[in-house]
This record gives sequence, C-alpha cells and structure tokens, in this order.
Amino acid sequence: MQSEETKIPIRILKTERKLEKKSRIFSVLKSPQLKILACILVIALNWAGFSAVLGTAASFSDTETSIGNLFEVGTLDFNLESPSDFLPACLGEGEPAERTISLKNFGNPFKYMVSSAGFSSELCDWLILEANINGGDPEYLGKLKDFSVGLFEFSDPEDWVFKLTIPLDLPSELQGKTCNFKFVFDGSQTKNDLPFGEGFTDSEEIASSVTAAMCRDAETRTIGYWKTHPEIYEVLLTPPIMLGDEQIVSIADVEKVFADYELSMRNKLRGQLLAMKFNIEAFDIGKYVPEGDSRTLDEIVEEADDLLKDPDATSADLEKMKDLLDTLNNLHEISICPVTCTKNTAADILETEKEIEDLFMGGGSTQENNSGASDKDKNSNFSGNLKKNIIEEEIGITTDTPELAYNASRSARKKVNIVVPGLNILKKKWVKVRMNGKNIPILKVRKRGNDTILQLNLKYKKWAVGKYDLTLSYKNREKQNAKGKNGKVRQKNVWSWKNTIAKELFSII
Repeated sequence: MQSEETKIPIRILKTERKLEKKSRIFSVLKSPQLKILACILVIALNWAGFSAVLGTAASFSDTETSIGNLFEVGTLDFNLESPSDFLPACLGEGEPAERTISLKNFGNPFKYMVSSAGFSSELCDWLILEANINGGDPEYLGKLKDFSVGLFEFSDPEDWVFKLTIPLDLPSELQGKTCNFKFVFDGSQTKNDLPFGEGFTDSEEIASSVTAAMCRDAETRTIGYWKTHPEIYEVLLTPPIMLGDEQIVSIADVEKVFADYELSMRNKLRGQLLAMKFNIEAFDIGKYVPEGDSRTLDEIVEEADDLLKDPDATSADLEKMKDLLDTLNNLHEISICPVTCTKNTAADILETEKEIEDLFMGGGSTQENNSGASDKDKNSNFSGNLKKNIIEEEIGITTDTPELAYNASRSARKKVNIVVPGLNILKKKWVKVRMNGKNIPILKVRKRGNDTILQLNLKYKKWAVGKYDLTLSYKNREKQNAKGKNGKVRQKNVWSWKNTIAKELFSII
C-alpha cells in the first residue's frame, strides 16, 4: 500500500502533462495558416446560408367555391306625361286653369317629392295652387311659389291634378302678364330603406305657363255728362285731344264741338268721338273690346279720326261710326279684359272653341270628312237653329227688374240682372241671350254660390206692352263618369250645349 507522499507526485505529473498538451494545441491555433483557413471557412458558411435565404420563397393560399349567386344592376326611371298645358291658358277671375300630370314608372319602386321652381314673373307670386293626387282631399292648397310636398310612395296609376286661380286683389298691372314655371318631381329608391336621395335617384321636370286675364269693371259717360262737367274734362286736355286734324285744347273748344253737334253728320261724329276720348282718358278703357266686335276702343277711335280726316267720307260711313260711338258711350258699365293673353291651348280645345263659335254665329265648316259627308251635313240644323242643335230645358231664371215702362226714345235701355240657378258659365262668349227676336248684350258674368248672374244691357225701344220670354243658349262643362284604359272609372269634364227658356220673364207696362 502506497503512502500519502507517494500519491501526490503522481497527480502533479498528470496535471503537467495536460497543461503541456493544451499548450501545444493553442500554439497550433495561433499559427497564421490556421487563422486564414478559419476565416475562409466562416465566409463560405455565411455565403451558403445567405444564398439559401435568397433562393427560398413561400406563400399561403386557399381556394373556396360559392354557387347559386346572382348579381343585378338596379335602375330608377320614371316619366311625366300630360295631354296639355294649363287650360284655359288665359286665367280669369273665379275661373281655375287645370292641368293633369301622370307619372309612369319604368324602373324599380320609388318614393318622390313634388315642388315648383323656375318662376318668370311677379304674377307667379300671386297664383294660388291646389294639388290633388288620384282624387280625395288636396295634398296642397296655397301659393304656387311655396309648393313642395312629399314623400309619396309611387303606386300605379299616379295622376296629379293641378288647379291654378288668381286672387281677387291681383294688382291691375299684372293683368295680361304670364307666369312661366315648372313642376319638379324628385324620386329615390325604396329598396333597402335608404334615406331619400341615397341610392338610385331620378328627377323629372315639366314646364307650365298661364296668363292672367282677370277682367275689371270700368265706366263710360255720355255727351250729356261731359257737357256739364268741364271741371273733370279740363285736366284731360293736356296734351291736346285730336279730332281728325283738329286740336281741342280748351274748355271753349269742347263747348263749341258740343254746341255744333246738330249742324251735320260730321259734327255729330266729332261730338261722339270727343266724348269717347274723354272716357278712354278718364277710365283707361282703350283696351276694351266691345261685344260682337274684334277691335279695341283705341282702334275704333283711330278709325273715326281717319274718317274725319277724309273729305270724301260718305254720310253713311260717318253715321255708322257715330252710332257705334253713341252706343259705346251709353254703356255706362263695361268689363275690361286683357287682349295680350297668349293662346297656347291644346288643339282639341281650339277645335271646341271653333265649334262653339260656329254654333252661335250660324256658321259651320264644309270640309269633307272621312265618310264623304260634310261637317254641315252631319248636323242638318247646324246653321243657326240652336233649339235643334242643343238640349232644351227650362230653368227657374229670375230677374231684379221684371217690369219696364214703355219707351219710344233712343234712351230706352236698362241694365238688368238675371240669376240662373245651378249654372256655372265660364266665359261670356259662351252664352247668348235673346228676347223679342234680338240678341241682348251681356255686360258681365259673375258667380254667386252655385248660381250664375248675368248683367244685361236691355234695349227695348218701342217694344210693345206685354210679356216677353227670355232664351238662354250656353255651352258649359259637366263632370261625367268615364272608364279609362285600365278599366278604372274616373270623372272627366265633357262639354254640353243647352238651351233654356224663361217664360214671361219681363213685362213692358
């Protein structure tokens, strides 16, 4: 057995051998050749790894299939249709103008709003609009310029009826003026419950036009009046009034014209012409068109001036003009209507107007129709016999002047009113009154509730004592049921021509 002293040297010897071995290894590692080899190895390994990164590509992908899908492109398209502009085109007092506008849908369901826009004149500020869709209560009643209603869900059919009226207090300077404007229909899709204006939209416009033809009351005065009122006509002599080539500049000139009245037919014409010129200046009636005439008073007095300038004018021509002016000066009350109203009515309304005119004037077209018979032959009694052309009925007409005193003078005339119950006459030219074989001039037509009041200028010189019937021939519109193309029954306006007789309405006593 070895002692402790023997064991220790052996361990030291082993340790020294290990250190010597490490020393040799480190000596080799420290050699320059080995360092260069190591560097080359490191570079090579790094280049190989870098190339591997650049040359490798990887991506994620997936494929799914869906069947039974349908993609559609939606549209919103609607149109506006109207048979005509507002009728009548000339808008009178108490006489509404009417227009129907229909919506036609060519796309998806839609909701819409309606408004007015594009106003051309001050008249538009005064017009009153009633808008109604498919009957029932109106959707709007108020000023045209404030019109804006909606939303509405479209349903077929969709017919809007618009009515325009003018207020009684329309300023006189707006008479004869025209209002041009347009209705605007803005539509938006209803699918997906989108807010209005989002998604598919469409906007359509339709132009409209009406003219104010509201009449006003005016007056005339006779020579007798002007003879005794120099304080009134004196201010009318500036600038001077012309009678042919003669200037009237003073009260003395006027008094001489009236004083020489009976000297000749030319002087009589001078007197009546001067009175008429006073009336025109005093009451602003130059645009008045007398009943049965196509000329205004301004045009008539111009013709009278031309006669006075013509030294070769015959006595008959002078007398004819004198009598006309005498009659006009004695009217006392007249109704002035604008003559500038644009006639833009539809062709069918123009045709109706012609038929009414032919009926009352005893005319009739002889143009051949498709069957070879003339229009006149279609109604053998078309040439003036109203009783055989229109429906006859008897209405309880009343008057405020049932009795008149016999009178043989030229002044035998009286303004009388007759009340026709349940009658709505739209225009004065669509009614004729006859008594004792004569046409009776109509001065004014007005409404009172469901009745029509006609003011007549009744001339009854030398009418015999007795009772007289009154014959009223008129044309009017009535609502009747009619079935449309879709089978729906609706009311529409149709023309009716009627003849009514009031027995022994007036008496000459």
